[in-house]
Amino acid sequence: MFALNINICAFIALQIGITIVLTQSSFASFITHERRDTIPTGFTLIGPADGSSMLTLRINLISNNMPGLESELYNTARKAHLSKEELTAFVSPTNETTTSVTDWLSSFGIDFTTTSSAGNWLQITVNVGTANQLLNANFMSFNDDSTGKEIVRTLSYSLPTQLQPHIRLIHPTVVFPVKVKPFGSTLKQKSDIPGNIAGRATAPPASCAEEITPTCLLDLYGIPLSPTPNPQTASRLAIAEFHNQFPQKADLVAFLKAFRPDLPSNLTFNVEFIDGGSDPQNPSEAGIVANLNVQYTIGLAPTIPVTVIIVGPDNTDGIDGFLDLINFVLEQPNPAQVLLIPFGFNEPDVTSTMAQALCDGYMQLGGLGITVIFPSGNGGVAGVESEQCTTFIPTFPSSCPFVTSVGGTTGIPEVAADFSSGGFSNIFTRPDYQTTAVEKYLSLIGDLNAGKFNKSSRAFPDVSALAENIVIIVGGTEDAVAGTEASATIFASIIALINAEIIAGGLGPVLGFLNPLFYIADIFNDITSGDNPGCDTDGFPALVGWDAISGIGSTNFVGTSSITKL
Repeated sequence: MFALNINICAFIALQIGITIVLTQSSFASFITHERRDTIPTGFTLIGPADGSSMLTLRINLISNNMPGLESELYNTARKAHLSKEELTAFVSPTNETTTSVTDWLSSFGIDFTTTSSAGNWLQITVNVGTANQLLNANFMSFNDDSTGKEIVRTLSYSLPTQLQPHIRLIHPTVVFPVKVKPFGSTLKQKSDIPGNIAGRATAPPASCAEEITPTCLLDLYGIPLSPTPNPQTASRLAIAEFHNQFPQKADLVAFLKAFRPDLPSNLTFNVEFIDGGSDPQNPSEAGIVANLNVQYTIGLAPTIPVTVIIVGPDNTDGIDGFLDLINFVLEQPNPAQVLLIPFGFNEPDVTSTMAQALCDGYMQLGGLGITVIFPSGNGGVAGVESEQCTTFIPTFPSSCPFVTSVGGTTGIPEVAADFSSGGFSNIFTRPDYQTTAVEKYLSLIGDLNAGKFNKSSRAFPDVSALAENIVIIVGGTEDAVAGTEASATIFASIIALINAEIIAGGLGPVLGFLNPLFYIADIFNDITSGDNPGCDTDGFPALVGWDAISGIGSTNFVGTSSITKL
Protein backbone atom coordinates (compact mmCIF):
# COMPACT_ATOMS: atom_id res chain seq x y z
CA MET A 1 0.00 0.00 0.00
CA PHE A 2 2.87 2.33 0.89
CA ALA A 3 4.55 1.61 -2.47
CA LEU A 4 1.28 2.20 -4.24
CA ASN A 5 0.93 5.64 -2.63
CA ILE A 6 4.46 6.49 -3.75
CA ASN A 7 3.59 5.44 -7.30
CA ILE A 8 0.41 7.51 -7.23
CA CYS A 9 2.30 10.55 -5.93
CA ALA A 10 4.98 10.12 -8.60
CA PHE A 11 2.31 9.81 -11.26
CA ILE A 12 0.55 13.00 -10.07
CA ALA A 13 3.85 14.89 -9.95
CA LEU A 14 4.66 13.72 -13.47
CA GLN A 15 1.28 14.87 -14.73
CA ILE A 16 1.70 18.27 -13.07
CA GLY A 17 5.14 18.61 -14.62
CA ILE A 18 3.80 17.70 -18.05
CA THR A 19 0.95 20.20 -17.63
CA ILE A 20 3.39 22.98 -16.67
CA VAL A 21 5.64 22.27 -19.63
CA LEU A 22 2.71 22.16 -22.01
CA THR A 23 1.29 25.39 -20.55
CA GLN A 24 4.62 27.16 -20.79
CA SER A 25 5.02 25.99 -24.36
CA SER A 26 1.77 27.74 -25.23
CA PHE A 27 3.54 31.02 -24.32
CA ALA A 28 6.69 30.23 -26.32
CA SER A 29 6.14 32.61 -29.25
CA PHE A 30 7.66 35.96 -28.23
CA ILE A 31 7.60 39.46 -29.66
CA THR A 32 9.73 42.38 -28.42
CA HIS A 33 7.66 44.60 -26.15
CA GLU A 34 10.10 47.33 -25.08
CA ARG A 35 13.73 48.01 -25.85
CA ARG A 36 16.35 50.71 -25.60
CA ASP A 37 19.34 50.90 -27.93
CA THR A 38 21.88 52.43 -25.56
CA ILE A 39 22.76 52.47 -21.88
CA PRO A 40 21.63 55.79 -20.35
CA THR A 41 24.25 58.33 -19.41
CA GLY A 42 25.36 57.87 -15.82
CA PHE A 43 25.30 54.06 -15.84
CA THR A 44 28.11 51.60 -16.62
CA LEU A 45 27.71 47.97 -17.64
CA ILE A 46 29.24 45.50 -15.19
CA GLY A 47 28.19 42.20 -16.77
CA PRO A 48 25.50 39.49 -16.64
CA ALA A 49 23.37 39.60 -13.52
CA ASP A 50 23.60 36.76 -11.01
CA GLY A 51 20.83 34.33 -11.93
CA SER A 52 19.89 33.83 -8.29
CA SER A 53 19.48 37.55 -7.54
CA MET A 54 15.89 38.49 -6.79
CA LEU A 55 13.88 41.05 -8.76
CA THR A 56 10.61 42.70 -7.85
CA LEU A 57 8.69 43.50 -11.03
CA ARG A 58 5.45 45.39 -11.52
CA ILE A 59 3.09 44.45 -14.32
CA ASN A 60 0.75 47.12 -15.66
CA LEU A 61 -2.29 45.49 -17.24
CA ILE A 62 -4.20 47.22 -20.02
CA SER A 63 -7.25 48.98 -18.61
CA ASN A 64 -10.56 48.32 -20.25
CA ASN A 65 -11.55 51.91 -21.12
CA MET A 66 -8.95 54.67 -20.64
CA PRO A 67 -10.25 56.65 -23.66
CA GLY A 68 -13.63 56.67 -21.95
CA LEU A 69 -12.03 57.98 -18.75
CA GLU A 70 -10.29 60.75 -20.69
CA SER A 71 -13.59 61.77 -22.30
CA GLU A 72 -15.29 61.68 -18.91
CA LEU A 73 -12.55 63.84 -17.40
CA TYR A 74 -13.08 66.57 -19.97
CA ASN A 75 -16.85 66.34 -19.75
CA THR A 76 -17.03 66.50 -15.95
CA ALA A 77 -15.12 69.77 -15.56
CA ARG A 78 -17.10 71.76 -12.96
CA LYS A 79 -19.61 68.92 -12.81
CA ALA A 80 -19.83 65.98 -10.45
CA HIS A 81 -16.53 64.10 -10.23
CA LEU A 82 -16.28 60.34 -10.43
CA SER A 83 -16.67 58.10 -7.43
CA LYS A 84 -13.97 55.52 -6.81
CA GLU A 85 -16.34 52.83 -8.03
CA GLU A 86 -16.99 54.72 -11.25
CA LEU A 87 -13.26 55.29 -11.72
CA THR A 88 -12.53 51.61 -11.18
CA ALA A 89 -15.03 50.70 -13.88
CA PHE A 90 -12.87 52.57 -16.42
CA VAL A 91 -9.45 51.52 -15.12
CA SER A 92 -9.85 47.86 -14.26
CA PRO A 93 -8.66 45.30 -16.84
CA THR A 94 -11.11 42.95 -18.51
CA ASN A 95 -11.55 39.44 -17.15
CA GLU A 96 -9.83 38.13 -20.26
CA THR A 97 -6.78 40.30 -19.58
CA THR A 98 -6.54 39.30 -15.93
CA THR A 99 -7.00 35.62 -16.68
CA SER A 100 -4.51 35.58 -19.54
CA VAL A 101 -1.77 37.22 -17.47
CA THR A 102 -2.35 35.25 -14.28
CA ASP A 103 -2.43 31.96 -16.22
CA TRP A 104 0.92 32.89 -17.75
CA LEU A 105 2.42 33.57 -14.33
CA SER A 106 0.93 30.40 -12.89
CA SER A 107 2.50 28.33 -15.66
CA PHE A 108 5.86 29.35 -14.20
CA GLY A 109 4.70 28.77 -10.64
CA ILE A 110 4.94 32.50 -9.92
CA ASP A 111 2.82 34.03 -7.18
CA PHE A 112 1.58 37.57 -7.62
CA THR A 113 -0.04 40.30 -5.57
CA THR A 114 -2.48 42.93 -6.78
CA THR A 115 -1.20 46.36 -5.78
CA SER A 116 -4.05 48.59 -6.95
CA SER A 117 -7.72 48.51 -6.07
CA ALA A 118 -8.60 48.60 -9.78
CA GLY A 119 -6.52 45.47 -10.36
CA ASN A 120 -4.44 47.03 -13.13
CA TRP A 121 -1.09 46.63 -11.32
CA LEU A 122 0.34 43.25 -10.30
CA GLN A 123 3.62 42.62 -8.52
CA ILE A 124 5.86 39.55 -8.65
CA THR A 125 9.20 38.62 -7.11
CA VAL A 126 11.39 36.23 -9.11
CA ASN A 127 15.06 35.48 -9.53
CA VAL A 128 16.98 36.79 -12.52
CA GLY A 129 17.08 33.37 -14.17
CA THR A 130 13.30 33.07 -14.08
CA ALA A 131 12.87 36.67 -15.25
CA ASN A 132 15.12 35.99 -18.25
CA GLN A 133 13.06 32.96 -19.17
CA LEU A 134 9.72 34.62 -18.50
CA LEU A 135 10.52 37.68 -20.62
CA ASN A 136 13.01 36.26 -23.11
CA ALA A 137 15.37 38.89 -21.70
CA ASN A 138 19.01 39.28 -20.72
CA PHE A 139 19.14 41.06 -17.38
CA MET A 140 22.53 42.65 -16.70
CA SER A 141 24.20 44.38 -13.77
CA PHE A 142 24.98 48.08 -14.10
CA ASN A 143 26.74 50.57 -11.88
CA ASP A 144 24.87 53.77 -11.04
CA ASP A 145 27.79 56.17 -11.37
CA SER A 146 26.19 58.84 -9.18
CA THR A 147 25.58 56.56 -6.19
CA GLY A 148 27.95 53.64 -6.74
CA LYS A 149 25.03 51.25 -6.32
CA GLU A 150 24.63 48.17 -8.50
CA ILE A 151 21.31 47.78 -10.28
CA VAL A 152 19.83 45.08 -12.51
CA ARG A 153 18.15 46.03 -15.78
CA THR A 154 17.73 44.73 -19.31
CA LEU A 155 17.95 46.63 -22.58
CA SER A 156 14.95 44.78 -24.02
CA TYR A 157 12.29 42.29 -23.06
CA SER A 158 9.64 40.35 -24.92
CA LEU A 159 6.17 39.02 -24.20
CA PRO A 160 4.34 36.01 -25.53
CA THR A 161 2.43 37.09 -28.61
CA GLN A 162 -0.98 36.45 -27.09
CA LEU A 163 -0.18 38.70 -24.10
CA GLN A 164 0.68 41.79 -26.15
CA PRO A 165 -2.90 43.13 -26.02
CA HIS A 166 -3.08 42.63 -22.27
CA ILE A 167 0.13 44.10 -20.82
CA ARG A 168 1.21 47.70 -21.16
CA LEU A 169 4.60 47.33 -19.49
CA ILE A 170 6.67 45.43 -16.98
CA HIS A 171 8.75 47.63 -14.70
CA PRO A 172 11.55 48.14 -13.89
CA THR A 173 13.04 46.45 -16.92
CA VAL A 174 14.29 48.95 -19.50
CA VAL A 175 13.68 52.04 -17.30
CA PHE A 176 16.85 52.86 -15.40
CA PRO A 177 16.55 54.65 -12.04
CA VAL A 178 15.25 58.16 -12.56
CA LYS A 179 16.72 60.90 -10.41
CA VAL A 180 13.81 63.24 -9.76
CA LYS A 181 14.79 66.77 -8.85
CA PRO A 182 13.18 69.55 -6.86
CA PHE A 183 12.40 72.74 -8.72
CA GLY A 184 13.29 75.86 -6.80
CA SER A 185 16.23 75.11 -4.53
CA THR A 186 18.48 78.00 -5.61
CA LEU A 187 19.29 80.23 -2.65
CA LYS A 188 20.20 83.82 -3.49
CA GLN A 189 22.00 86.37 -1.34
CA LYS A 190 19.94 89.43 -0.49
CA SER A 191 22.41 91.72 -2.28
CA ASP A 192 21.78 89.81 -5.51
CA ILE A 193 18.00 90.31 -5.47
CA PRO A 194 16.76 92.88 -8.01
CA GLY A 195 13.37 94.53 -7.84
CA ASN A 196 10.95 96.52 -9.98
CA ILE A 197 7.57 97.76 -8.83
CA ALA A 198 7.13 100.51 -11.42
CA GLY A 199 3.98 100.54 -13.50
CA ARG A 200 1.64 98.77 -11.08
CA ALA A 201 -1.62 100.59 -10.33
CA THR A 202 -1.79 99.36 -6.73
CA ALA A 203 1.77 98.63 -5.71
CA PRO A 204 2.65 96.05 -3.10
CA PRO A 205 4.78 97.25 -0.18
CA ALA A 206 8.02 98.89 -1.27
CA SER A 207 10.00 96.02 0.23
CA CYS A 208 8.62 93.78 -2.55
CA ALA A 209 11.14 95.45 -4.84
CA GLU A 210 13.83 93.46 -3.04
CA GLU A 211 12.10 90.37 -1.69
CA ILE A 212 8.77 88.58 -2.12
CA THR A 213 6.85 87.69 1.04
CA PRO A 214 3.26 86.55 1.60
CA THR A 215 2.18 90.18 1.93
CA CYS A 216 3.44 90.93 -1.58
CA LEU A 217 1.55 87.97 -3.00
CA LEU A 218 -1.69 88.72 -1.15
CA ASP A 219 -1.74 92.14 -2.79
CA LEU A 220 -0.43 91.13 -6.22
CA TYR A 221 -2.89 88.27 -6.79
CA GLY A 222 -5.85 89.61 -4.81
CA ILE A 223 -5.74 86.78 -2.29
CA PRO A 224 -8.18 87.40 0.61
CA LEU A 225 -6.55 88.03 3.96
CA SER A 226 -8.98 85.96 6.05
CA PRO A 227 -10.91 83.39 4.03
CA THR A 228 -13.57 81.53 6.03
CA PRO A 229 -14.46 78.18 4.47
CA ASN A 230 -16.98 75.86 6.10
CA PRO A 231 -14.89 73.86 8.60
CA GLN A 232 -17.09 70.81 8.10
CA THR A 233 -16.32 70.53 4.40
CA ALA A 234 -13.00 72.34 4.18
CA SER A 235 -10.76 72.40 1.17
CA ARG A 236 -7.51 70.49 1.73
CA LEU A 237 -4.08 70.56 0.15
CA ALA A 238 -1.41 67.84 0.02
CA ILE A 239 2.27 68.29 -0.81
CA ALA A 240 4.56 65.43 -1.82
CA GLU A 241 8.19 65.59 -0.74
CA PHE A 242 11.07 63.41 -1.91
CA HIS A 243 14.85 63.20 -1.41
CA ASN A 244 15.11 64.04 2.28
CA GLN A 245 13.17 67.24 1.94
CA PHE A 246 12.05 67.58 5.55
CA PRO A 247 9.70 70.48 6.48
CA GLN A 248 10.62 72.06 9.80
CA LYS A 249 7.94 73.15 12.26
CA ALA A 250 10.25 75.55 14.10
CA ASP A 251 11.07 77.32 10.83
CA LEU A 252 7.36 77.59 10.04
CA VAL A 253 6.71 79.24 13.42
CA ALA A 254 9.53 81.73 12.80
CA PHE A 255 8.27 82.42 9.28
CA LEU A 256 4.72 83.15 10.43
CA LYS A 257 5.94 85.43 13.23
CA ALA A 258 8.10 87.35 10.77
CA PHE A 259 5.83 87.53 7.70
CA ARG A 260 2.28 86.80 8.86
CA PRO A 261 2.18 88.23 12.40
CA ASP A 262 -1.59 88.57 12.06
CA LEU A 263 -1.89 84.76 12.16
CA PRO A 264 -1.48 82.37 15.08
CA SER A 265 2.14 81.24 15.03
CA ASN A 266 1.16 77.71 16.07
CA LEU A 267 -0.39 76.87 12.69
CA THR A 268 1.17 73.66 11.44
CA PHE A 269 0.91 70.81 8.95
CA ASN A 270 0.10 67.11 9.10
CA VAL A 271 2.48 64.42 7.82
CA GLU A 272 1.97 61.05 6.18
CA PHE A 273 4.74 58.64 5.23
CA ILE A 274 5.22 56.12 2.45
CA ASP A 275 8.25 54.05 1.42
CA GLY A 276 9.95 54.55 4.77
CA GLY A 277 9.61 58.33 4.85
CA SER A 278 10.39 60.36 7.97
CA ASP A 279 10.46 63.99 9.10
CA PRO A 280 13.36 64.70 11.48
CA GLN A 281 13.17 68.13 13.05
CA ASN A 282 16.87 68.95 13.26
CA PRO A 283 17.73 72.43 11.93
CA SER A 284 20.64 70.94 9.99
CA GLU A 285 18.17 68.72 8.07
CA ALA A 286 15.80 71.52 7.10
CA GLY A 287 14.68 71.11 3.49
CA ILE A 288 14.76 74.24 1.36
CA VAL A 289 11.99 73.01 -0.92
CA ALA A 290 9.89 71.48 1.85
CA ASN A 291 10.11 74.63 3.97
CA LEU A 292 9.17 76.79 1.00
CA ASN A 293 6.14 74.58 0.37
CA VAL A 294 4.71 74.64 3.90
CA GLN A 295 5.62 78.24 4.65
CA TYR A 296 3.82 79.61 1.60
CA THR A 297 0.82 77.29 1.49
CA ILE A 298 0.12 78.07 5.17
CA GLY A 299 1.26 81.69 4.86
CA LEU A 300 -1.09 82.34 1.93
CA ALA A 301 -3.93 79.96 2.80
CA PRO A 302 -3.92 79.66 6.60
CA THR A 303 -7.37 78.10 6.87
CA ILE A 304 -6.55 75.26 4.47
CA PRO A 305 -5.41 72.03 6.19
CA VAL A 306 -2.04 71.03 4.71
CA THR A 307 -0.73 67.46 4.66
CA VAL A 308 2.84 66.70 3.66
CA ILE A 309 3.29 63.23 2.15
CA ILE A 310 6.94 62.32 2.65
CA VAL A 311 8.17 59.63 0.25
CA GLY A 312 11.15 57.75 1.66
CA PRO A 313 13.99 55.77 0.08
CA ASP A 314 12.40 52.30 0.45
CA ASN A 315 10.72 52.20 -2.94
CA THR A 316 11.13 49.74 -5.76
CA ASP A 317 9.32 51.60 -8.52
CA GLY A 318 12.55 52.92 -10.07
CA ILE A 319 11.19 56.47 -10.17
CA ASP A 320 11.97 57.54 -6.61
CA GLY A 321 8.44 56.65 -5.50
CA PHE A 322 6.49 58.61 -8.13
CA LEU A 323 4.40 55.55 -8.96
CA ASP A 324 4.00 54.66 -5.30
CA LEU A 325 2.69 58.17 -4.61
CA ILE A 326 -0.02 57.86 -7.28
CA ASN A 327 -1.21 54.52 -5.94
CA PHE A 328 -1.07 55.80 -2.35
CA VAL A 329 -3.32 58.78 -3.11
CA LEU A 330 -5.69 56.67 -5.21
CA GLU A 331 -6.18 54.32 -2.25
CA GLN A 332 -6.94 57.11 0.25
CA PRO A 333 -10.60 57.17 1.32
CA ASN A 334 -10.81 60.97 1.27
CA PRO A 335 -7.78 62.51 -0.49
CA ALA A 336 -6.99 66.22 -0.54
CA GLN A 337 -8.53 68.05 -3.49
CA VAL A 338 -5.21 69.70 -4.47
CA LEU A 339 -1.97 67.72 -4.84
CA LEU A 340 1.27 69.68 -5.28
CA ILE A 341 4.29 67.64 -6.45
CA PRO A 342 7.29 70.02 -6.59
CA PHE A 343 9.64 67.56 -8.31
CA GLY A 344 10.19 66.23 -11.80
CA PHE A 345 12.68 65.13 -14.42
CA ASN A 346 13.34 65.37 -18.13
CA GLU A 347 10.86 63.62 -20.39
CA PRO A 348 13.56 61.49 -22.10
CA ASP A 349 14.59 60.03 -18.72
CA VAL A 350 11.78 57.46 -18.93
CA THR A 351 10.40 55.41 -21.78
CA SER A 352 7.31 56.73 -23.49
CA THR A 353 5.41 53.69 -22.20
CA MET A 354 6.29 54.48 -18.58
CA ALA A 355 5.49 58.15 -19.07
CA GLN A 356 2.07 57.17 -20.44
CA ALA A 357 1.46 54.91 -17.42
CA LEU A 358 2.30 57.69 -14.97
CA CYS A 359 0.25 60.20 -16.93
CA ASP A 360 -2.73 57.84 -16.84
CA GLY A 361 -2.30 57.77 -13.06
CA TYR A 362 -2.63 61.56 -12.93
CA MET A 363 -5.70 61.28 -15.16
CA GLN A 364 -7.23 58.93 -12.60
CA LEU A 365 -6.55 61.45 -9.83
CA GLY A 366 -8.19 64.14 -11.94
CA GLY A 367 -11.22 61.91 -12.43
CA LEU A 368 -11.67 61.89 -8.65
CA GLY A 369 -11.68 65.69 -8.58
CA ILE A 370 -8.04 66.15 -7.55
CA THR A 371 -6.07 69.04 -9.06
CA VAL A 372 -2.53 67.79 -9.75
CA ILE A 373 0.06 70.59 -9.95
CA PHE A 374 3.69 70.43 -11.11
CA PRO A 375 6.31 73.14 -11.64
CA SER A 376 7.50 73.41 -15.22
CA GLY A 377 11.24 73.26 -14.42
CA ASN A 378 14.22 75.59 -14.14
CA GLY A 379 16.29 74.99 -17.27
CA GLY A 380 14.48 77.12 -19.83
CA VAL A 381 14.06 75.09 -23.01
CA ALA A 382 16.96 72.87 -21.86
CA GLY A 383 14.94 70.78 -19.40
CA VAL A 384 14.72 70.49 -15.63
CA GLU A 385 18.09 72.17 -15.27
CA SER A 386 20.01 73.92 -18.02
CA GLU A 387 22.23 71.48 -19.89
CA GLN A 388 23.92 71.06 -23.24
CA CYS A 389 21.45 70.19 -26.00
CA THR A 390 20.78 70.56 -29.68
CA THR A 391 17.00 70.15 -29.52
CA PHE A 392 14.72 71.39 -26.76
CA ILE A 393 14.15 69.08 -23.78
CA PRO A 394 10.61 68.90 -22.39
CA THR A 395 10.15 68.22 -18.69
CA PHE A 396 7.93 65.58 -17.15
CA PRO A 397 5.35 65.25 -15.62
CA SER A 398 4.73 68.84 -16.80
CA SER A 399 4.23 67.49 -20.32
CA CYS A 400 1.40 65.20 -19.21
CA PRO A 401 -1.88 66.73 -20.45
CA PHE A 402 -3.73 65.78 -17.24
CA VAL A 403 -1.66 67.92 -14.87
CA THR A 404 -1.41 71.69 -14.52
CA SER A 405 2.12 72.89 -15.23
CA VAL A 406 3.22 76.15 -13.59
CA GLY A 407 5.93 78.37 -15.08
CA GLY A 408 7.74 81.20 -13.35
CA THR A 409 7.72 84.99 -13.46
CA THR A 410 9.91 87.62 -11.83
CA GLY A 411 9.56 91.27 -10.85
CA ILE A 412 6.55 93.53 -10.35
CA PRO A 413 5.11 94.06 -12.90
CA GLU A 414 5.73 90.44 -13.83
CA VAL A 415 7.90 89.30 -16.69
CA ALA A 416 8.67 85.71 -17.60
CA ALA A 417 11.63 84.32 -15.65
CA ASP A 418 14.46 83.28 -17.95
CA PHE A 419 14.87 79.95 -16.13
CA SER A 420 11.20 78.98 -16.52
CA SER A 421 11.00 75.73 -18.49
CA GLY A 422 8.46 75.46 -21.25
CA GLY A 423 7.93 73.94 -24.62
CA PHE A 424 6.37 70.91 -26.26
CA SER A 425 6.22 67.21 -25.42
CA ASN A 426 7.77 64.53 -27.58
CA ILE A 427 5.35 61.90 -26.22
CA PHE A 428 1.88 63.36 -25.69
CA THR A 429 -0.41 64.74 -28.38
CA ARG A 430 -1.93 68.16 -27.98
CA PRO A 431 -5.17 68.12 -25.97
CA ASP A 432 -8.16 69.90 -27.43
CA TYR A 433 -8.41 72.36 -24.54
CA GLN A 434 -5.23 74.19 -25.63
CA THR A 435 -5.46 73.90 -29.42
CA THR A 436 -6.70 77.44 -30.11
CA ALA A 437 -4.28 79.15 -27.74
CA VAL A 438 -1.23 77.19 -28.88
CA GLU A 439 -1.96 77.46 -32.59
CA LYS A 440 -2.20 81.23 -32.20
CA TYR A 441 1.20 81.30 -30.52
CA LEU A 442 2.79 79.11 -33.17
CA SER A 443 1.50 81.43 -35.89
CA LEU A 444 3.05 84.40 -34.06
CA ILE A 445 6.52 82.86 -33.74
CA GLY A 446 6.58 81.49 -37.28
CA ASP A 447 9.77 79.55 -38.04
CA LEU A 448 11.49 80.47 -34.78
CA ASN A 449 13.42 77.47 -33.44
CA ALA A 450 12.18 75.30 -36.31
CA GLY A 451 13.19 71.68 -35.97
CA LYS A 452 14.03 71.98 -32.28
CA PHE A 453 10.59 71.06 -30.91
CA ASN A 454 7.46 69.11 -31.79
CA LYS A 455 4.87 71.66 -32.94
CA SER A 456 1.96 69.23 -32.86
CA SER A 457 2.20 68.05 -29.24
CA ARG A 458 1.11 68.94 -25.72
CA ALA A 459 2.48 72.36 -24.84
CA PHE A 460 3.45 73.61 -21.38
CA PRO A 461 3.34 75.42 -18.99
CA ASP A 462 -0.34 76.11 -18.50
CA VAL A 463 -0.10 79.02 -16.03
CA SER A 464 2.57 80.89 -14.08
CA ALA A 465 3.29 82.81 -10.88
CA LEU A 466 6.19 84.60 -9.20
CA ALA A 467 9.20 82.32 -8.88
CA GLU A 468 12.14 84.50 -7.87
CA ASN A 469 13.29 86.34 -4.74
CA ILE A 470 10.86 84.36 -2.57
CA VAL A 471 11.87 84.74 1.08
CA ILE A 472 11.88 81.66 3.30
CA ILE A 473 13.36 80.60 6.62
CA VAL A 474 15.52 77.48 6.54
CA GLY A 475 17.42 76.16 9.54
CA GLY A 476 16.59 79.36 11.40
CA THR A 477 18.12 81.58 8.70
CA GLU A 478 16.28 83.91 6.33
CA ASP A 479 17.13 83.38 2.67
CA ALA A 480 15.56 83.79 -0.76
CA VAL A 481 14.72 81.03 -3.21
CA ALA A 482 14.22 81.00 -6.96
CA GLY A 483 12.53 78.38 -9.13
CA THR A 484 9.20 77.25 -10.53
CA GLU A 485 8.66 75.13 -7.42
CA ALA A 486 7.87 78.47 -5.75
CA SER A 487 5.37 79.47 -8.43
CA ALA A 488 3.67 76.07 -8.25
CA THR A 489 3.34 76.45 -4.46
CA ILE A 490 1.73 79.87 -4.81
CA PHE A 491 -0.63 78.63 -7.50
CA ALA A 492 -1.63 75.55 -5.47
CA SER A 493 -2.50 77.79 -2.51
CA ILE A 494 -4.76 79.94 -4.68
CA ILE A 495 -6.59 76.88 -6.06
CA ALA A 496 -7.12 75.51 -2.55
CA LEU A 497 -8.61 78.86 -1.50
CA ILE A 498 -10.95 78.91 -4.51
CA ASN A 499 -12.04 75.37 -3.63
CA ALA A 500 -12.74 76.57 -0.08
CA GLU A 501 -15.12 79.23 -1.35
CA ILE A 502 -16.82 76.73 -3.64
CA ILE A 503 -17.40 74.36 -0.72
CA ALA A 504 -18.45 77.07 1.75
CA GLY A 505 -20.85 78.63 -0.76
CA GLY A 506 -22.36 75.37 -1.96
CA LEU A 507 -21.34 76.30 -5.50
CA GLY A 508 -20.91 72.79 -6.82
CA PRO A 509 -17.92 70.44 -6.94
CA VAL A 510 -14.37 71.62 -6.40
CA LEU A 511 -12.34 72.61 -9.45
CA GLY A 512 -10.59 69.27 -9.99
CA PHE A 513 -8.85 69.04 -13.37
CA LEU A 514 -8.24 72.71 -14.17
CA ASN A 515 -6.95 72.96 -17.69
CA PRO A 516 -10.19 72.77 -19.74
CA LEU A 517 -11.63 75.48 -17.46
CA PHE A 518 -8.69 77.83 -17.31
CA TYR A 519 -7.89 78.01 -21.01
CA ILE A 520 -11.25 79.74 -21.49
CA ALA A 521 -11.31 81.72 -18.20
CA ASP A 522 -10.65 85.44 -17.95
CA ILE A 523 -8.86 85.51 -14.60
CA PHE A 524 -5.22 85.75 -15.66
CA ASN A 525 -2.53 88.42 -15.84
CA ASP A 526 -1.05 88.04 -19.32
CA ILE A 527 2.75 87.94 -19.29
CA THR A 528 4.07 89.48 -22.51
CA SER A 529 7.82 89.89 -22.07
CA GLY A 530 10.78 87.62 -21.34
CA ASP A 531 12.18 84.44 -22.85
CA ASN A 532 13.67 81.13 -21.66
CA PRO A 533 17.04 80.55 -23.35
CA GLY A 534 18.73 77.20 -23.71
CA CYS A 535 20.26 74.85 -26.29
CA ASP A 536 22.23 77.81 -27.72
CA THR A 537 19.03 79.69 -28.51
CA ASP A 538 16.93 82.40 -26.89
CA GLY A 539 14.21 79.83 -26.34
CA PHE A 540 10.58 80.89 -26.58
CA PRO A 541 9.39 84.49 -26.17
CA ALA A 542 6.51 85.57 -23.95
CA LEU A 543 3.82 87.13 -26.13
CA VAL A 544 0.19 88.20 -25.86
CA GLY A 545 -1.93 85.18 -24.94
CA TRP A 546 -0.54 81.72 -24.16
CA ASP A 547 3.20 81.26 -24.60
CA ALA A 548 5.71 78.49 -23.96
CA ILE A 549 7.29 80.15 -20.94
CA SER A 550 4.44 81.66 -18.88
CA GLY A 551 1.40 79.76 -20.17
CA ILE A 552 -1.81 81.78 -20.11
CA GLY A 553 -0.41 83.99 -17.36
CA SER A 554 -0.45 84.37 -13.60
CA THR A 555 -3.65 83.75 -11.71
CA ASN A 556 -5.76 86.26 -9.85
CA PHE A 557 -7.81 84.89 -7.00
CA VAL A 558 -11.44 84.62 -8.06
CA GLY A 559 -14.11 85.07 -5.42
CA THR A 560 -17.61 83.71 -5.06
CA SER A 561 -19.03 86.04 -7.69
CA SER A 562 -16.70 84.68 -10.38
CA ILE A 563 -16.52 80.99 -9.53
CA THR A 564 -19.86 80.11 -11.07
CA LYS A 565 -18.58 81.42 -14.41
CA LEU A 566 -15.83 78.80 -14.58
